[in-house]
Amino acid sequence: DTDTDTDTDTDTDTDTDPERLPPNGPGPFAPATLSTAFVGSSGIALPLQVWYPSLDETGTAHTYGGVLDGDAFDRAAPACSQTRPVLLFSHGNNSASWLSKYLGEFLASHGWVVVAPNHTGNTIYDWDGTRLGELIFRRPLDISESADWIFTQADAVLSGLGDCLDEAQGFAVAGHSFGGFTSAAISGVRYDLGSSGYFCGEHPSYWLCDEVQEWIAAHPEYGSWDFSDERVWASIPMAAAGYEVLIGGLQYVEVPTMALGGSLDSVTSMTWSVNLIYDGIGTDDKYLGELHEAGHSAFMHLCELWPELTECREPFRSQSESHALIQTTTLAFLRTVRGDLEAADYLPTASEDWSFTEGPR
Repeated sequence: DTDTDTDTDTDTDTDTDPERLPPNGPGPFAPATLSTAFVGSSGIALPLQVWYPSLDETGTAHTYGGVLDGDAFDRAAPACSQTRPVLLFSHGNNSASWLSKYLGEFLASHGWVVVAPNHTGNTIYDWDGTRLGELIFRRPLDISESADWIFTQADAVLSGLGDCLDEAQGFAVAGHSFGGFTSAAISGVRYDLGSSGYFCGEHPSYWLCDEVQEWIAAHPEYGSWDFSDERVWASIPMAAAGYEVLIGGLQYVEVPTMALGGSLDSVTSMTWSVNLIYDGIGTDDKYLGELHEAGHSAFMHLCELWPELTECREPFRSQSESHALIQTTTLAFLRTVRGDLEAADYLPTASEDWSFTEGPR
């Protein structure tokens, strides 16, 4: 590493500024990844998928879950001559940490470290519907503790990775569906189960209402929880679920937020989920993006695994096109929050691809 050499162009990644490349294409680094696990405070093991930048030009591409081919080199040498921004990603219900690998790999190519835990008990490997009540409260802690782990233990699993990390810089958070709920919860929401109970009494068909009502009945002495993490500096809930839990505390979110959804999403629709969460978020520094012709799985890799799904054919937008648009919009937002004024030029405007709103509606 020749960090102190400023007279030549022979340094490693010190002369490769990912902020110089536009966010609508790959970055200057080779994306790399590793799989590991740790035990959280609840005693539950949390597998992790970690993406990070590398300068390796060759390597073995990672196969996620043994079924999804990736473009990231497996355990390549990290490019960490300077600290890198960090994003924590939360997967959806009955999903997995790597099912949105398109975003982790893309951000790693632009110099980011991305950490995605498997929310044990809520994955394609071990889904258990009786644990949804537990997951309402545990998911934000999974993200906070995964951040604790990456900031303190990275070098234990890959030499040099810790040099990419500085806990004082905090992290951004993003997530899909139940993970969108999680990214909102950790960014400032305070659970108010009194408000949730009243809402569910009026709207009992909402997804988590049974679990909310059961929790209230079993714990009448508890009504409010705050799982926010002060290290979070931006939040990106994607096709977010769980408005019925978030309803009483969204006004406390103060970090810049970009909520995304799909116009053809019937699972977490813009009308009764994404827009409600967006409108409730307290900060005025917020963006709302509706991706046209996109369904719920536009934020995942389902069509590569199950091409027979309805969302994998017209009138739905192709998965690859959706992913490219989400990548650009996500990175443009994150860079804008970090003070890159030119990145704002890549945020979408009203077009054939997006309906886009800045600030309160």
